[in-house]
Amino acid sequence: MLAAALLTVAGRVFTACQTEGLNGTSVSAERVAILKAVSEGFMEFEKIVICSDQTVGFPTPDGASLQMLSAYGNFAICVVNATRTYQEFQSQELWDEYKRKL
Repeated sequence: MLAAALLTVAGRVFTACQTEGLNGTSVSAERVAILKAVSEGFMEFEKIVICSDQTVGFPTPDGASLQMLSAYGNFAICVVNATRTYQEFQSQELWDEYKRKL
């Protein structure tokens, strides 16, 4: 299970969870949160927290999510696992790292 909470510069919070379709397709929690915010006119973000129920490692945004996150500026991404351990990055940092690995 993945969930996300997105904080806008205006102080509004948008929450979301990963959605899975009947045909096996899914949309990440972070993309759902961004789309909810943008659909309501918010396009500047301060931080997104992505939580997972995994106990080992951290939730990692995929390439499509990183591209979408970085398209809206350079803001904090905090990834948290079930043990409440977390790591924090900047959206542009993760997107640049992902592109270098391609």
